[in-house]
Amino acid sequence: MKMKVKEVASTRGDEVDQLRGSPIHDLPPTTNHPVDIEIARIEIDPTNPGADEAKSLRYQRRAGSIRDSVDIIGSIVYPIVVCQKADDPTRYIHVDGYGRLSELRNRGAKTVRALVFPPLSLEQRICLRETLNAAQEPFDAVSVVRDLWQLAHERGLSLDNAEQVKTLVRDLPEKVRKFERDLVMLGKWHPKAVDKLGESYEEDGQAIGIDKIRGLHSVIRAVHSRHPNVLKRLGGERELSLTLAKMYTDGKFRGGGTRSQDAIRSVSRSIKNLREDHEKLFDFFDQQQSWTALPSSNGKTPAADVVKTCQNFVATLLEIDEPGKLSVKERRALERTAMVLGQVLGND
Repeated sequence: MKMKVKEVASTRGDEVDQLRGSPIHDLPPTTNHPVDIEIARIEIDPTNPGADEAKSLRYQRRAGSIRDSVDIIGSIVYPIVVCQKADDPTRYIHVDGYGRLSELRNRGAKTVRALVFPPLSLEQRICLRETLNAAQEPFDAVSVVRDLWQLAHERGLSLDNAEQVKTLVRDLPEKVRKFERDLVMLGKWHPKAVDKLGESYEEDGQAIGIDKIRGLHSVIRAVHSRHPNVLKRLGGERELSLTLAKMYTDGKFRGGGTRSQDAIRSVSRSIKNLREDHEKLFDFFDQQQSWTALPSSNGKTPAADVVKTCQNFVATLLEIDEPGKLSVKERRALERTAMVLGQVLGND
């Protein structure tokens, strides 16, 4: 037991050393206390995913509560965080607290309470806002991966490389680090696919859960493993991730009294059961069909598909020029089929 305690302490010591290597370690604000600054002198950082009102989960989730708290208390309680501009210390770049700043600005306030840091590089701003946001729930994978793209660019790294993603997150809070594998996964997706998932916040009023994102990725893996030629025709994994994101936001995994997460799982299992490089799978993604277009994983096929199959079957029968050449086994099979169809159609 003592060895295990030592090992944990050693591991924690390594983590602390990595965290202390952050570009914002020991970076003090210009004063030890918040100050009032003019809202008009604050610039919004366009790289900050939290300031995107249409796509930010954090903004969508907290806007109502912030509005209520200002109504009740009369002002914001926690100061926003800004940094001075390098070319003008009397002007600022917003770092954290966009919801509070936006609420006050909408109410016509002229000043806001802020904790002011000296001029920060983009790398420092990203690390600071991720550190501050890590204390908030829920984990916003889409916003985090957007920040990691920016951070990767600043550090000359790539999210396509799993080891470089580990390098990117090692000086970020534990809440981000523990989702390292998921961030590696999202880093391989098409950037527009991640944006699409962000758009679902506005429609659903909540984040797309990390389990649902993993489910969508399992669909990509299933196609990669079972249907390589279909994947190639669809443009590869990155393009397929964009198609999947569009299908998700367009509601193609809803309906039929089934939760979207269960529908995604059903599609993943169906893909594994389909014949290799099945044309039906290509059509499913290429035409962005509803999840019900694929045979369900329990072996049952949606009613519309059953009727379509029977129609194709009958059309093929009509093309038989010489029925007399059918074998005994083939005739018996057709007789049984005719009997079943007669029952379905109500023919005696």
